[in-house]
Amino acid sequence: MNFQNDEEIEFFIMLFETWKLPAKDWTHSAHIIVATYYLIKNTPEVALQKIRKNIKAYNVANGGKNTDSEGYHETVTVFYMQQIKSVLEKLPSDLSMKEKIEEVLSSDLIDTNLIFNFYGKEQLLSKKARLEYVAPDHN
Repeated sequence: MNFQNDEEIEFFIMLFETWKLPAKDWTHSAHIIVATYYLIKNTPEVALQKIRKNIKAYNVANGGKNTDSEGYHETVTVFYMQQIKSVLEKLPSDLSMKEKIEEVLSSDLIDTNLIFNFYGKEQLLSKKARLEYVAPDHN
């Protein structure tokens, strides 16, 4: 995603929150953008609550389900929120939202396989990890 300004980011978030973002656009990068936006705009606790609620609602609104085998994944969500928060904490505070999002998108968090540096596949794909946060089993 290539945003020209903060207003385009706000529009993207509005599309997501009103379930109008096309499912084909709900990519890993889109998840990272939404998570980063929420962490910029809210405390980490509120950001996590918002992303949980909105991913679940978006999934259902787009014909998906949130069960113990599909849809929302708690461990993946918490893991990326923690990692994004860590990246944001290292950035200069005077960067714009667009610049902060670009920094996060240019980090190794964009690699969909990064999480497997911290979790074994069996653990991450378990029912327990989908339904509740499970700490990494290796790093």
